[in-house]
Amino acid sequence: LDSFESVEVKVGTAVEAVSVRVDEVKDKPGDLETPKNDVYKYFSIDWLNLDSVDIDDGTINFGVDKDWLEKRGASTHDVILLRFDDGWKELSTFYKKRYGTEYLFEAKTPGFSYFAVSLKGITQKPEVSPITTSAVVESVQVNQDVAIDKKPGSKLWMFGLLVIGVMF
Repeated sequence: LDSFESVEVKVGTAVEAVSVRVDEVKDKPGDLETPKNDVYKYFSIDWLNLDSVDIDDGTINFGVDKDWLEKRGASTHDVILLRFDDGWKELSTFYKKRYGTEYLFEAKTPGFSYFAVSLKGITQKPEVSPITTSAVVESVQVNQDVAIDKKPGSKLWMFGLLVIGVMF
């Protein structure tokens, strides 16, 4: 999962046995409309044993390759994260820092589904059939916030449960 770095969710009630599945898809999933913007990567985030009504908000950290931006004449100010929710919706996206040849970003999301790392105002290129890779976090008992993290620069998953606190 090249572009995905980490995900965090804040919940308003105690939850147990929560796990998360993150799938990065090379191209747009076939049943979704095509975003109007050029897309770097698609991925989906699904929480298991966590209802959407229990989620207060979430934060997604992701990276974009410097060369990909430069080839498109784009900058870090052009990068956005789109979420599919009855159409592609732009999320508040913030540039954090550069790490080697990758720019790291953070986006706030009210929920989880399919996401597209994209560019403002730069149109989408033709598509090919999707290729999927997956990672699943083992079920763990939690009664507060849940987060997973992938060490920047690594192609292998590093999972961990971060300090957890219930929001009221």
